[in-house]
Amino acid sequence: MSKGHADHRVVIRDENGRIIKDTPAENFSLALPIYEAELESLAPAHSVALQHGARIIRQS
Repeated sequence: MSKGHADHRVVIRDENGRIIKDTPAENFSLALPIYEAELESLAPAHSVALQHGARIIRQS
C-alpha cells in the first residue's frame, strides 16, 4: 500500500468548531504565510489551524 497525497490546509473554525474557511496549499512553505496572515486578522472566538490533511501542525 502506498502513501496518499494530502495537501496542506489553513482551516478557520467558528466558536462552535464549524469550518467556515478552508484554504488549500500545495506545501508547507506556501501554507505558512497564509496561516500567519489569517492569524493576524482572526475574529474573536474563532480559531485557525495549519494542517497537513487532517493532522494539525499549528493551531491558534
